[in-house]
Amino acid sequence: MVPDGSYGGLLERDPELAAAAHAVDELVAGATAGGPVRGGILVYRGEAGIGKTTLLREIRRTARDRCTVLTARGGETLTSVPFHVTRQLLQPALDRFDEEDVRLLCGGHFDLLAPALGLAPPPSSSAAPADPQGVRDGLAKLLERLADRLRDRPPVLLVDDAHWADAESLAWLDAFTRIRRDRRLPALVVLAHRPLPEGPRRTGVPAVLAALADRAVVTLGLHALTPEATAALARDTLGGHADEPFCREL
Repeated sequence: MVPDGSYGGLLERDPELAAAAHAVDELVAGATAGGPVRGGILVYRGEAGIGKTTLLREIRRTARDRCTVLTARGGETLTSVPFHVTRQLLQPALDRFDEEDVRLLCGGHFDLLAPALGLAPPPSSSAAPADPQGVRDGLAKLLERLADRLRDRPPVLLVDDAHWADAESLAWLDAFTRIRRDRRLPALVVLAHRPLPEGPRRTGVPAVLAALADRAVVTLGLHALTPEATAALARDTLGGHADEPFCREL
């Protein structure tokens, strides 16, 4: 019931970690071979507190030696802040380039994309509003160019609490994952979020998350730990004197 820790020592998460390890291996192998990079989408779903953040932390640890790991986290009070998740993901990667390189990565659309990336203040209220589709598609192309520049350490994007991501960032990730018709993305996108509302008529963020899951290499649901694993955790933390009734209550 309790795994041997071959995938990082997390209890009862071997299938989830094995899927991530395989996806990272495929991504790196494609980049090293010089052919099409074999990225994709991984989705992990689970209730609050079930260990999604710990799982992503372990995936980050295993990928960071070979990949450029970019992380972001949705926030319950920040869902209405456009491109909040996008900036978390891309700003650290763009910081390694000078201004001229960043402009090249933006493909001649720096003035359009810079406010979304936090590289320029948002336009004034009197200015004409930016074209949402143009910004979204421009950011998708930027990420594709960035992945090509980072080919020696291909990007892995980890988004925790994606159910609280802003709609604009999810629309960008959705557009990026549709770029390649062969679905061989130049990056690995890993999403963790709570279960989606039931029913076919999802809208907004749940609808985009469902669309991303439809294109995922694999979608895995996280289950609660068994009593045996819980007991192992309790005794590892508190000592072997933790008895069965206590562990069962825990």
